[in-house]
Amino acid sequence: MIVICTKCAARFRVADERIGPRGAKVRCSRCQTVFHVAGELPVAPAAPAPPPRPALDVELENPFAAGGAKARAPEDDPFAAAGFGPHVPPPLPARPDPFVAAAAAAPP
Repeated sequence: MIVICTKCAARFRVADERIGPRGAKVRCSRCQTVFHVAGELPVAPAAPAPPPRPALDVELENPFAAGGAKARAPEDDPFAAAGFGPHVPPPLPARPDPFVAAAAAAPP
């Protein structure tokens, strides 16, 4: 392992056995500075690849395919059979238009 002094940037070769997993204190032979050298971190084994996903048993229709989606008959629709259909809000009650009433009351 090559170690570089933190003060004078001198380079030294140190045997890997001299530096443990927690690192070691090293004294520079040029400037006498003592500094810490980090040990090599153990390399974790690579995670295994996830298993392949199983194929689906259901084939879906593509509503964007050429020709458009097929219209379903109401008897084939389980939601329509249960009483659920497209939501259509009820019509709003008729109210007099305030602008028409104000225009009629205004002098000409």
